[in-house]
Amino acid sequence: MRVPGCFGFSRWLWLTLVLGSTSLCTLTGFSDPASAADLAVKAPFAQPGMLWTGFYIGSHVGALAGADSWEQGGTLVASLPATPFPGRSGNGGGIAGAQIGYNYQTGSFVIGVEGDAGFGVVNGVSSCGNGLFACATGIRDMVTLTGRLGYATGDLLFYGKAGAAWGAVEHTMSSGSLSNVFSGSQTRSGWIAGMGVEYAFSPAWSAKIEYGYVDLGSARQAMTDQSAQSADVAIGQNAHMVRLGLNYHLGSPPPGGRALPIVASAVPQVNWSGIYIGAHAGGAFGASAWRSVTGAGGLASSGADFPGSGNAERLFGGAQIGVDHQFGSWVAGLEVAVSAADVDSYGKCATSDLLSYTCHDRVTSIGMVAGRLGQSFGNLLVY
Repeated sequence: MRVPGCFGFSRWLWLTLVLGSTSLCTLTGFSDPASAADLAVKAPFAQPGMLWTGFYIGSHVGALAGADSWEQGGTLVASLPATPFPGRSGNGGGIAGAQIGYNYQTGSFVIGVEGDAGFGVVNGVSSCGNGLFACATGIRDMVTLTGRLGYATGDLLFYGKAGAAWGAVEHTMSSGSLSNVFSGSQTRSGWIAGMGVEYAFSPAWSAKIEYGYVDLGSARQAMTDQSAQSADVAIGQNAHMVRLGLNYHLGSPPPGGRALPIVASAVPQVNWSGIYIGAHAGGAFGASAWRSVTGAGGLASSGADFPGSGNAERLFGGAQIGVDHQFGSWVAGLEVAVSAADVDSYGKCATSDLLSYTCHDRVTSIGMVAGRLGQSFGNLLVY
């Protein structure tokens, strides 16, 4: 519930996935007619696509959104009977990590194996225990081991993946009418399945975007409160995950991987000067701190001081417009972005010997005006 006269302070760390597009142009050379010998021009060598065979390492950022279901609870405290108390909520947040893998290409088909580890904050809060508790879940770490099967068309690789997933999760139950706070953590196992597309913009570097569905199943969680009283709760968790990744392919290209490009067929480099528009989607996570209260809420705590904090997370998305100017290899610009958001935070606050409050805040929209300074490497801009 909201407390009258409460003031909060939030600190946010943002992970953003930006969707964009790139245009490629080709240059055609002409020669003046002079003689038959001059007309006998050798045909240019075709530049084959990426040969995907080999090891690679990389990093990724992403956003997750899914659902948590609190299915059944054991004895919460001595005075409460063991009764089912269903509760269901959405979860969301951001994740970042690294991956390592190996591909083998035969013809146009690519098979491989990939392992990755991600770290972040993916939380959800629901009402459970017949409304007595705010039940919160959090996924802190996630590890997956998957097989990949793909189809390569030159520098593009379309693939599907499936395998095992493990998540380090935390669960908390806090009450607005009781001072008890139950908490517990465990490592859960489940499965992941998804698909993606990867583009090689050089023999050594490639970028990917992929979708995955993660199901950590339903399992019982042992939880305890400040007085060592126990609760045994059944909880199910799943999430939809979108990730952007960058991979470095180890070693030099094997024979037949890429032919040397010829000047006449070279792709011109991007000039970053100009106006652009685009769309974005991402995840946000951070913290919200409740520090003081005035008015009726002060009656619940001694000296009108009720510290409380909670994790803030979930998704946002919107559009941006900007302008860049390139001088040499450097690019300077200005960008304006507007996003719709659903970033929630719950914190247990105003705790006394008799009762406590569950403080809730939500960010519903985000606006940003930012300067940009970056360095271009041909078709790649780091800013």
